Amino acid sequence: MTIASATILIVDDEPFNRKLLETMLQPEGYATVSVASGEEALACIAARPVDLILLDVMMPGMDGYEVARTLKASSATSNIPIILVTAQSDQSARLAGLDSGAEDFLTKPVGRVELWLRVRNLLRLKTLGDALQKHNQMLEQEVQRRVADLQRVEQVRYSDAVKHSMILNALPSHIALLDSQGFIVSVNESWRRFAADNGFHSDEFGVGLNYLEICDHAVGNEAMEAQQCAAGIRSVLCGEATTFSIEYSCHSPSEKRWFLLTVSALRDGQRSAATVMHVNITETKLTEQALVQESLRNQAFLRNASDGVHILDAGGNVVEASDSFCRMLGYTREELIGANFMLWDAQMSAPELKQALAKQLTTDQRLVFETRHRRRDASVFDVEISSRRLELNGQPLLFNSARDVSEKKRADRDILNYIAQIKTAFMSTVEVATSLGELRDPYTAGHERRVGAIAAAIGAELGFDSIRQEGLRVAGHLHDIGKISIPSEILSKPGRLSTTQLKLIQEHAQAGYDVLQGVEFPWPVAQIARQHHERMDGSGYPQGLKGNAILLEARIMAVADVLEAMSSHRPYRAGLGIDRALTEVEGGSGTRYDPAVVEACRALFREKGYTIPA
Repeated sequence: MTIASATILIVDDEPFNRKLLETMLQPEGYATVSVASGEEALACIAARPVDLILLDVMMPGMDGYEVARTLKASSATSNIPIILVTAQSDQSARLAGLDSGAEDFLTKPVGRVELWLRVRNLLRLKTLGDALQKHNQMLEQEVQRRVADLQRVEQVRYSDAVKHSMILNALPSHIALLDSQGFIVSVNESWRRFAADNGFHSDEFGVGLNYLEICDHAVGNEAMEAQQCAAGIRSVLCGEATTFSIEYSCHSPSEKRWFLLTVSALRDGQRSAATVMHVNITETKLTEQALVQESLRNQAFLRNASDGVHILDAGGNVVEASDSFCRMLGYTREELIGANFMLWDAQMSAPELKQALAKQLTTDQRLVFETRHRRRDASVFDVEISSRRLELNGQPLLFNSARDVSEKKRADRDILNYIAQIKTAFMSTVEVATSLGELRDPYTAGHERRVGAIAAAIGAELGFDSIRQEGLRVAGHLHDIGKISIPSEILSKPGRLSTTQLKLIQEHAQAGYDVLQGVEFPWPVAQIARQHHERMDGSGYPQGLKGNAILLEARIMAVADVLEAMSSHRPYRAGLGIDRALTEVEGGSGTRYDPAVVEACRALFREKGYTIPA
């Protein structure tokens, strides 16, 4: 806490007094909190710390003296300085304030300068007191720590010999103490077992024997290693070296074991001695051999991988690379090892590459992405990268596998072009079929195209994806194809149709289905053609379907068909306009037409201003 940033709690039952004190203190940089009673003051201090309290004496409920005594009685708040503020100026009031634990006393009306000085001095004393208390705590902790250290040292000294003996005997390593001539002075339990297992059957299991002579008289496969051991021990005992280490092996009919011999010099005045320690490193050696074999297998896999495998360090430099990756880029393995991946990336800038590398190093998930690489001859090709983070000896690495996808992307483009050509040919065929219908009924020319456009727009309003919208557009073009079976004089008749003629026209829905059912569409075009005159209440034709038994696309087509037909000119009447058509559709919502489709149509035309294409 700095004095200028201190928080001061103002406790006074008079709002004017609180406001006056805030006005004096805040320009000096102090933060203030104001409450109207002693009870509120205690609750406020329990909720948030303050650095000083300006406390009115005469308040209803708890007076200032009682609040001060309560705060000073608690260790958590006893160090908060309190200035009592009162209109009483007699000596008894001051004594009562000091007796309650307050540090200072101000008489109302309070002067601005006196308030500043009293507050600043008490805050300064509090800061120094807090620092002194903290320092005393640190000193006390340091004294306790040093006393504990001395106690531990004393305890260690007291039991040092016993502990050393216990530790040496508990160690799995074989340890012996040699004198200056190489004689074994003492051994631990592990040495005794080791000596017994190797043919030393005296009562002392090696104590009193000369270790140098044992090494000098070794025969067989171990003779050379034993002589090296003896030479190393002599160099330590004579002072030429302080330590000596050597690995050696022991063979038995059932197994081969490895040991690490370490000799360390001991000096006590003019006398010289040495410790000899044998550590069984058989498991470590076997593990090393297994790791070497595993490394060889990994290198063989890496070098011969079909994809362009390469390992990068955290800086993007190549740690290892497969032969296929070298061939892919046109560099030798020696040229790639240590090179930075910016050498071959042809898509991103240096800052983008660094950002991408940092991102990949922060996730354990495998990342797959496409980019472009540059060969040594400057040619560029497309690659798919599979990247995963791994750690080796605590260092983050990226294991990347690059696959040349140039041919695949070229093939994908060819396929997309072929699909586009097929789609163009398909839509051309649909246009031909639509044009044939228009030739027979010139008064409805463009009806199918407009119905398809309206249906697709309604489908989009209902959340259809682009493929499903395309299906509605195609179905709109073909929904009246069955009319090719109806005589043209009936289609273009200006007057009222007879019952027989009307029935003949109604057969166009089934006729359209019969024409289209043998054509393979990715959408239910034939069913839409048959059902686009069905109605939700079953009053439609040709099957009299109801509700959800009618395809949703057919329900959309029904609304689009009525909208276009009513708003356009016909031989038997003038066009009624879109408003009249919308009124008809809205009036049939729930009976003839699907309510959701009607609502989408209403929003499309009335709210979004959609217009029927010409």
